[in-house]
Order: sequence, then structure tokens, then C-alpha cells
Amino acid sequence: MHRTITWLTALALLGLGCPTANDDDSAVGDDDDAVDDDDAVDDDDSALGDDDDSALTPPNVLLFASDEDTNGLLLETYLSDDGLPVTRHDAYWDWDGSTPDPSGFDVILIFEGDDYGDGFTKGGDAALVAWVANGGTLIRTEWGAYSIDPADPEYDIDALIPVAYQGSYDYGATWTITDATHPITSGLAATWTATDDGCSIVTADASATVVANTDLCGPAITVGAANAMGGRVVHINSDLGADEEATPGADVLRVMANAAWFGGL
Repeated sequence: MHRTITWLTALALLGLGCPTANDDDSAVGDDDDAVDDDDAVDDDDSALGDDDDSALTPPNVLLFASDEDTNGLLLETYLSDDGLPVTRHDAYWDWDGSTPDPSGFDVILIFEGDDYGDGFTKGGDAALVAWVANGGTLIRTEWGAYSIDPADPEYDIDALIPVAYQGSYDYGATWTITDATHPITSGLAATWTATDDGCSIVTADASATVVANTDLCGPAITVGAANAMGGRVVHINSDLGADEEATPGADVLRVMANAAWFGGL
């Protein structure tokens, strides 16, 4: 399925109200459940913010993914095709915190696929912490948690991840949506198996919100509590098939795009 966050959900979160739809509350984007008004979003025009929905301008996304990481490049293409303006930087571990300037972005997505376990520069670490404090949404993938000692995070930004690694990992978990009303889960099946994806066994922080779980690794999608400026960290518990050298599944790619759209709300 290639569907987006419904603009109805986004408008509701923004307190703008929702007109009546003619479907059964399923995602906007296919022929059987289109919204019958002038703002309908279809598969060929999936970006929020088009036409009369100018208040929902797509968030600017900074994606950290290596030039040599095939799945990271596929993720870049998927996000771009979904209507999100994406700037990709080769490697998070050598980012100095200023080039590119994070202030130009609403969402930063660190894809730790083939490149897990690398740290941040001092400048990059400080810039990420300040950027989240000022309202940015940071999205991290599975290995972000795997690389962190919950009792003694090496980097300040690691202390903000809303999950704690429990010392092991697994593959091929079944994901189950626990909050179908959340924007990140919009348009997704109630359950699916991420056949080739790695997941770290984690627990969620008490203040975090879990909107999907796995049968093998605990929380699948964890949204950290927003700070005073609206900044937050989201953890997506998948390596997008990187460790198994598999192509990312459609469901987890949809999760990543939804999470990016969520960062713009």
C-alpha cells in the first residue's frame, strides 16, 4: 500500500475540523475510499499542502543516509515521491552540525542502516540537541537504540531517544497497530510481518507514546513526549532490511513517510 496521512487527520490535529467523508475511515488514496470533496488526495497527488490545503505545506526533511547504503537511497526516493522535499547528507557521523544548516528543516531522519554504531561529531551532537529543543522532529531507526547504553548515553542526543535497548535483537517481527488514529499509522494495515527487517528489543520511556508494537522486540513505533517548543524524537524499530540486505517493505516505507509528515504538524 502506498498511502499518506489523511489530510482529515492532520486537520483534526491542528484543530481545524473535519468535513464528512464518504468512506469507512480507511486511508485516503485508493479508488474505493476517496473523499468526495474538492480537497481529495489521490495516489498521484499524495502531498499534503497542495491546492486549498496550503496550511499543510510539506515539511522540509533532512535525511542522513550514506551514498553507499542502497536502502537509504530507496528511502530518499520514496519520501520524495510521496511529496516531501528531501535533502540527503551522506553520513551523520561526519556532519559538523552546520552544513547543511538544520534550521532550514522541520524533520531530520537519521537512517542507521548499514552504518549503525557510528557516533556523532561534537558539533553535530550539540546542533541536534538544540534543534530538537527549538521544535524539530528527529526520527531514528532501529540501530539508533541498539547503539546506545541506556544507563550512560555517549552523546547528548542519544539521551532523548524514547526507548531503551534491552541487550538483544531479532528479525521478522509481526507489527500490530495499537493506535489507528495516530498520523504515523494512517493508511496502514492493522498488522503485518516485516519479514526481513531487524528490530532491537526495547522498552518505551514512561512519557512516550507507543502507536505500534511487535511480537518479538517490543515497541515498533515510539513517539517521544514533545518539549515546550513541540520538539520530539520518534523511534521506528526497523533497519528497513539493511542487515539482511533485503529491499524495504512497503509497510515500513509508509511508516517512515508518515512519520516525516507527522513532523510537519
